[in-house]
Amino acid sequence: MSDPDAHALLSILQAFGVKDAASCLDCENDHAECPLKAVFTPANPDMTRDLQGGLEDNIKKNPEPWLFRHDPNHGNVCPRGVDIDAVMTGLRRYQTALYDQTGISQWFYTSKIFPFMAILFIAFLVGLSFYTWHGPMLTDKVALTVFAPYTLVKTFNLIILIVLGIFLSGNLFRLFRSVMGDPGQYPELSFTEKQRFPNRLINGIPLPVYMNELKAFMGDFLPWVKLKSCKPPFQRQQYWVHLLIITGFTVIFVMAMAGLQWFQRDVIYALWHPIRLLGYYSTFAILYGVTYILIARLNKSRPAYQHTHFTDWVSLILLWLTAFTGILIHVARLLELPLTTYYLYVIHLMIVAPLLLLEIPFANGAMQLYRPVVVYLERVKRRS
Repeated sequence: MSDPDAHALLSILQAFGVKDAASCLDCENDHAECPLKAVFTPANPDMTRDLQGGLEDNIKKNPEPWLFRHDPNHGNVCPRGVDIDAVMTGLRRYQTALYDQTGISQWFYTSKIFPFMAILFIAFLVGLSFYTWHGPMLTDKVALTVFAPYTLVKTFNLIILIVLGIFLSGNLFRLFRSVMGDPGQYPELSFTEKQRFPNRLINGIPLPVYMNELKAFMGDFLPWVKLKSCKPPFQRQQYWVHLLIITGFTVIFVMAMAGLQWFQRDVIYALWHPIRLLGYYSTFAILYGVTYILIARLNKSRPAYQHTHFTDWVSLILLWLTAFTGILIHVARLLELPLTTYYLYVIHLMIVAPLLLLEIPFANGAMQLYRPVVVYLERVKRRS
């Protein structure tokens, strides 16, 4: 590959946050010095050579960015000050865009105007929908289920789930094809194995291999608890902060999508009711975790937060506003302020919709999903 081609590729990758890959010497210091190398996967020098050589096809198929694990010592041991963590994160964004055939991911990561225009457009559609189809706005009491009937909200949830299902399934299929590669590369089954697994091959690999590695992969989540004992101490804080955000978001998503009849009701649960406590936990977890990360990114006080892509701010702010407006709705209901509750509810959904429809299938939410999937597929691939 000629130098102009390599330079062109590096220029494209810069928009995704890959800033200084051209300076890497392939010294593998991060490989030798990483204190968590028994748990983490160090950077692969082949990826750096592909970057510097402009080998775009190799980069597309390389799972290394997803297998790589962040460690603050990487930047400290690099003789040229290359932030390999930032390089790998940028490559995840690039590969996320490659899995998406709509082009939305690429626009989201490379245009500073598109994310805001897309957010405003989706928010406008949600607001217009409620303006057109909302129920009566009772003012003598808070009647949220009258203003936002179950049929309307369930339709809203169903549309979101269908859109997420369509885009995520297509993106995951392209990720699968990219990681697993050509079925012909795997050893041919013996005659006995062909008898054992008739019509049970997926991309040239028997289905039981996928099932067995799935069990092993689920068990591998336990060793990540070792991160709690990381040094320096802020590594432990990052572990708990991300755990809070993930669990908080997961709980609130499941409650809103699957348990709407228990989650959205006019009669407020008692203080110690499990549903109410779960709602409080989710709100606290998201607000605390996201606020912690926002402050760390503003101060650049942590190695992991020194290089921030603008889409990171978009994701965090949307998530923070989702939790904060949820609190405001709850307070307005407790204070028995009907109109305030209704308006806040619509504003809340105008924030939630872009978060779900943009972040999960096309941006940072997709990256959080792809990472464990690639780890699992690599286990299957190596096993085969």
